[in-house]
This record gives sequence, C-alpha cells and structure tokens, in this order.
Amino acid sequence: MARCKVKLVRIANAGSRRTTLRKRLKGLMKKVREMTVLCGVEAAAVVYDPQDPLHPAAWPSRREAALLLQGFRALPEVERLRKMTSQEAFLRQRVAKMRDQLRRQQLANHELEMSAILFEGLSGRSLHDVGIENAYSLSLLVDNKLQEIAARRQELAVQLAVTSAPPPPSSAPMTLQHNINWPPPFSSTITSPPVHAPAPVHNSHAVAGNLHNIDQFSSAKIDPFRWSDSLFS
Repeated sequence: MARCKVKLVRIANAGSRRTTLRKRLKGLMKKVREMTVLCGVEAAAVVYDPQDPLHPAAWPSRREAALLLQGFRALPEVERLRKMTSQEAFLRQRVAKMRDQLRRQQLANHELEMSAILFEGLSGRSLHDVGIENAYSLSLLVDNKLQEIAARRQELAVQLAVTSAPPPPSSAPMTLQHNINWPPPFSSTITSPPVHAPAPVHNSHAVAGNLHNIDQFSSAKIDPFRWSDSLFS
C-alpha cells in the first residue's frame, strides 16, 4: 500500500510530534553517516529539542561536532558565506520561482481561451462581444496559425516534389568486351606441291627405280616452315 504524502505543517498533537521527531531524528543521523562514508566528507548534525534544550542530539558526538563547527568558524568570511543562504534569501528565491511559474501558466491559459474563442467563431459564433485586448490576442493567434499552415504546405510540397520526381537515368557500368578471336588469324592459304600418283609398274627394273626415288625422297630434309616464313617477309 502506497504511503500518503505528508503535509509540511507543524503537527498539532504533542504526542504525535514527539514520535515523529524521534523517528525522523534517527533517519537524519543515518543519512549524515552515510554521506560521510560514501562521499568522504566531514559532516556533523546537531538537533536541539525545545523540550530538552540542554541535551541536544548530535552526530557523531557533541565533542566532534563542536570541533567541526570551530574549524568552520575559523575559515575566512568569504569562504564561509560563499554557499550560505539565509531563510529570507531562500524564501525570496522561492517566491520569484513561483511567480515565474504563475506567469507561464497564465499565458498558457490565455492562449487556450483564445483558441476556444477562435474555434467558436469558425463554428458560427458572433465575435462582436469580444473586447479590444482579446481581439488583439485573437488576431495574433490567427496570424500564428496562418504561418504554421503556410509552413506545413511548403513542407508537403517539397515532399511531394521529391517523391514524384522521375528517377535519374541509371548509367550501366561499362564492361570490357573481350574477343577471344583477337587478334584475328592470318587468312593465308598454304599450298603444298601436288603429289602425282605413281605410274603403274610393269617390270622389276621400274619397281627398283621407283623404290630408289622413294628412298631419296624420304631421306631428304623437309622444312615445314618454308611456306609460312614467306608470310612475315
């Protein structure tokens, strides 16, 4: 079950006030101790009870709290007052902050009121009963709305132009056409000497002569590049 928010006002009942002081005092001392351990700073807490002013509650002890207070008073006045604030200064800051919040809220409420009047006028309501100040505010609101509409139209026109524009022509990548037949072969015809068919053999002497001719022809050296050399000459 969630705890209800406690109002920061003095507790009227004395018994409840004493109980709250005892519980909150224990939590306050615990927080001071945790801060000194976690942050490595010197801190002390002294709480005076109106019912027992001669025996204030102190942490870590009265003696250590007195020494820490004495060291603080020994500092120069500029160092002591650099981050110190009084109750009056604190209340002044709070009042200025609340006034600023009130002014911003009033401006927001006035803008909402003018917007409601504008929508009612667009719905057919007569605006003759509007005062001069509200009429001036209403004209400013109309101008702002018209500027927003013009800016929105321009943005939509740019988006429409971008989406409806034809795509740029895609340039096909240039590819190198390799021809496997390059360089072209030389179109030259190599002709060989005609070979005549041997005459029919009628006797043994002719056969022997033919065999002798065949042996001479077979033993001759034949240059296979004889005709191809003439191509490059």
